Amino acid sequence: MDIPAESYRTFRNQVIALYREGFLVKVRKGKYALGRMAECREGRIRVQSDGTAYLSVGKGAGNRLFIPLRDRGGAVDGDLVRFIVMEEGRGQGGRGRVVEILERAHPAFPGYLVIQGRRTLVRPANPRIDREVLLTDEVEGVEEGDLVMVEVRDWGKGGRFVYGTIVKAFGRVSGHEADILSIVLDHNLPLEFPPEVIGEAERIRVTVEDRALEGRTDLRSLPAFTIDPVDAKDYDDALSIEHIHGDLWRVGIHIADVAHFVKIGTAIDNEAMKRGNSVYLVDRAIPMLPERLSGGACSLMPGQDRLTVSVLVDIDLEGRVRKGDIRETAIRSRHRLTYDQAQAIIDGRETPDGRLSHDVRQLHRLSQAIRKARLEKGSLDFDRPESFVVLNEEGVPVDVRKIVQLGSHRLIEEFMVLANGIVAERLTRSELPVIYRVHEPPSEADLEPLGSTLTRFGLFPLWRKTGIEPATFQRILRSFRGRKEEAIINDLVLRSMKRAQYSTRNVGHFGLAMDLYTHYTSPIRRYSDLTVHRQVKALLHGVDPPYRADGDRLKTIAGQCSERERIADRAEWDSIDLKKVEFMERHRGEIFPGSVSGFVPVGCFVLLDPYFIEGMVPFRGLEDDYYDFIEDLFLARGRRTGRTFSLGDRVRVRVARTDRLRREIDFELIDHRPGESSP
Repeated sequence: MDIPAESYRTFRNQVIALYREGFLVKVRKGKYALGRMAECREGRIRVQSDGTAYLSVGKGAGNRLFIPLRDRGGAVDGDLVRFIVMEEGRGQGGRGRVVEILERAHPAFPGYLVIQGRRTLVRPANPRIDREVLLTDEVEGVEEGDLVMVEVRDWGKGGRFVYGTIVKAFGRVSGHEADILSIVLDHNLPLEFPPEVIGEAERIRVTVEDRALEGRTDLRSLPAFTIDPVDAKDYDDALSIEHIHGDLWRVGIHIADVAHFVKIGTAIDNEAMKRGNSVYLVDRAIPMLPERLSGGACSLMPGQDRLTVSVLVDIDLEGRVRKGDIRETAIRSRHRLTYDQAQAIIDGRETPDGRLSHDVRQLHRLSQAIRKARLEKGSLDFDRPESFVVLNEEGVPVDVRKIVQLGSHRLIEEFMVLANGIVAERLTRSELPVIYRVHEPPSEADLEPLGSTLTRFGLFPLWRKTGIEPATFQRILRSFRGRKEEAIINDLVLRSMKRAQYSTRNVGHFGLAMDLYTHYTSPIRRYSDLTVHRQVKALLHGVDPPYRADGDRLKTIAGQCSERERIADRAEWDSIDLKKVEFMERHRGEIFPGSVSGFVPVGCFVLLDPYFIEGMVPFRGLEDDYYDFIEDLFLARGRRTGRTFSLGDRVRVRVARTDRLRREIDFELIDHRPGESSP
């Protein structure tokens, strides 16, 4: 560039300043390229367990930008980075480069102590953190294999190692406990309640005093009951039903009055907001509230008087709401049913009590009518299968099953959705500030991957004609029901949707096709619901609400609850994946039937028949040919033989490899029957 020697230092400093501001981008050592500020974006990098890293491009939920390892700049999963698009892609983003790391997501994380000669390091328990920590201080009182918490002091320059110190040692924790504990620590979940929180909780009376009933509607004579999972420890909602006349019924949706016990600004309240929600891992629950509240004073246990806030709804047999009322009440639950028990009553297989059987079946009929009306308005009905891991008393997984959605599940779901909508409408109409549960509609960019896939199947992306409406996607989902591509389409529709979150700004709930919606029915396990309860109680008492429209408190709570929900979801998924790998460890070498369920460029996924578990058949293990994944056709084809693997193909596979640390399962192909789909 003909820079005179006497000006080079000034020129070099200017180049560095432009680089730091994002106007220039370092493309390789000593070489820079123009990177206009408009081309630099910010986002959180996501690293998969196989080391593949991605960033979201713009607002397109399905548009992922691939970040090669050499271009990650030392970033690990969750880091907030500034990046540029190096190469545009079709529908799925392209290739990018991290320019700058703005915020580290894991300043400290758990790992296992490893001794390599004269070197002592910590190997992260999280498979998405692919940087080992060299310890800079002397290590005493710990041994190889111990679980420790390590704090990074120096992230280095993007090499294999970073540098840090041990801040807490847990010793040699047993296998099952160590794995789950590492997930708890990695997601920064609390291990116990602070002493001041326990002290406050111990001073709360579990039994209901007569003075607490003053001013409440006494509904203890109603035959209310709860329906929950078999392993539930807290019961925050109960139902009752009364016949009014003709085809009109009054349904009581009774929710635990947690706000009566948990006052704003107390130690319990501050800890509950910090936690945001209860977290349900595969083998344990980490509650938002202490046991004395969550399983005692607030839990709607059978035969116990409990304080509630009830939504009383008059509904006809067509599912139309004629009237909705909200009151402070007291109830006494008569029965505690599991979902399976309630389903047996619905099916007529059990009739434990004349009134109970009648009430459960009538509520089921009404819930079906409500559901039908909701779907007719365009509400989306996803049927995405989930896993349920069965553990023995030692926490060892003994089975992995598909969760079957029962009519009893939908019964509870419909009445909870109904109550949430009525509360949101009532608060909004009264001009009180609300934490809404919002779900924004997808953008055109979000829908690109789904649109291109539908086009490959010879279908026109309907939203380009009808507009982006929930009913459009409902029709798409329905058209693929029962087909081998159903799981792929369900996944693409879900990926195109924005994540539901909490907000003080109402934009409606796209997935439910509702203009007003909130979360109100689970105040024992969600701080958002507890906050809404406080606004409702202020409305019922005719006093100023605790949270004002002109304040930032509600915005802060909404943001905190959204973030804690994301963390809880990731922790739950990690714990399930971990137990699946642990379960398959005992089946290494065994052969199972299954079907091809999906593809990545390096292999195909197989879903086993006997267990609801997926693993990958790496293409590198298929010695007869070199296989390419043809994304447009959702299949893999051999270059020489033309042999193809398609969705739904029947296979038999051997469990070849399990990696608990990376939570991976690899299969070896034994037999392949192309064109023969799952029964």
